[in-house]
Amino acid sequence: MESLKLILSIIKEFRKMSTQLSNLRFWGLWLIGFLIALSIFINAVKWW
Repeated sequence: MESLKLILSIIKEFRKMSTQLSNLRFWGLWLIGFLIALSIFINAVKWW
């Protein structure tokens, strides 16, 4: 459940940031970072 709360808080932060920044380069970097974090999270869940 803690990891779920963490993901929700990250999404909330992203929404705040996305309203402030509409830079395509920023979006691209954020998306790449998010996908990497998501894959790490999925792998961590598999090991449980």
